Amino acid sequence: ATPTDQALPDFLIGTRPVTAGAYLMYINEIARAQPVKAERRVPRDHLGRAPAWERTAKGLWQFPSPWVSETAVVGLTHSDANAYCAWYSERIGRPVRLPTEEEWEKASRGPEGRAYPWGDVWEAGFTSGPEVWEGPWPPPVGRAAADVSPFGAWDFAGCVREWTASFEPGGADLRAVVRGGSFMTGGEEGRALWTRQLVGAQRLACDLGFRLAADA
Repeated sequence: ATPTDQALPDFLIGTRPVTAGAYLMYINEIARAQPVKAERRVPRDHLGRAPAWERTAKGLWQFPSPWVSETAVVGLTHSDANAYCAWYSERIGRPVRLPTEEEWEKASRGPEGRAYPWGDVWEAGFTSGPEVWEGPWPPPVGRAAADVSPFGAWDFAGCVREWTASFEPGGADLRAVVRGGSFMTGGEEGRALWTRQLVGAQRLACDLGFRLAADA
């Protein structure tokens, strides 16, 4: 897509998607006081029928193997992602949120409007896509050293797709804009960073996560 100039207010964006370890801290803090609420926010399988994580004997939660602390967290609805943002905002004492799709695109493509974080030519080995990552769960964040934008943020072309704060206006179903490639998306030309998807806000998937943003 041809880059167009669009002025955006200054903003901050997470250098990587939110990890399982970070989300687990949130879930277990809730679980100590409100176990039912915590269970509603635990990552779920792609059908949304069962928690993808395991409850411990003490009533807390843990992620199963092969998840590790640095695995990108997935299996969450748009509401789950926003709930984490609200919790984290309170924890650090400043508002954080999901990035808008315009912010996400600027952070990923840089001032030159690149097709991919590293340039305009697709290289399958440069990102955590299906050509280099096998398995039903996402890879650790930041494992693909070349999948880094001019602004120093990782994992836009691969790892996980990401919820944004933007919605498609109109229509009976509330559909949020999802951006980015994942460990399940690929092909000979990859998924260019201007590509957008519309996903029902209550949907979840094993390759759909999120990252944080904030006003500068």
